[in-house]
Amino acid sequence: MRKGRVFAGGILLALGIFICQQAIQLSLGQASRPGPGFVPFGLGSILILLSLLYLVPILQTAERGETSRVPSKFHRTLLAVGILCLFNGVLTGLGYLISTFLLFILWLMLIERKKWQLSLGLTCLALVFVYVFNLLFSVQLPKGLLMAF
Repeated sequence: MRKGRVFAGGILLALGIFICQQAIQLSLGQASRPGPGFVPFGLGSILILLSLLYLVPILQTAERGETSRVPSKFHRTLLAVGILCLFNGVLTGLGYLISTFLLFILWLMLIERKKWQLSLGLTCLALVFVYVFNLLFSVQLPKGLLMAF
């Protein structure tokens, strides 16, 4: 089990390094005027960081000789896939904001098992950020039922 986790982390680390290397070839540009490789380089850097954060505890447990037992959470994985499929299915009809609201509230309540008050608060906060992001960058997202707004 540990070998598979180390292998997966290594693949993600190698992918992040490859993405950063390719982004540098595209030109990063300057801070005031980013080039075409700026965003891929940032995403590759985040992937490298996350893969290292994933790998370090696994490798430390191996050095101490501990065996990490991860409980089987197959039902939560199936639930997550189901929620994402539901999100994909209702996105065009309901629109991005309403679909995202449903995704967040279902994810927090069913998968993360948060109380409904906390789930509702975090979901509303996330929707505010999504809406502000949409306004700032003029991103065209499916409007669905909110077409009039």
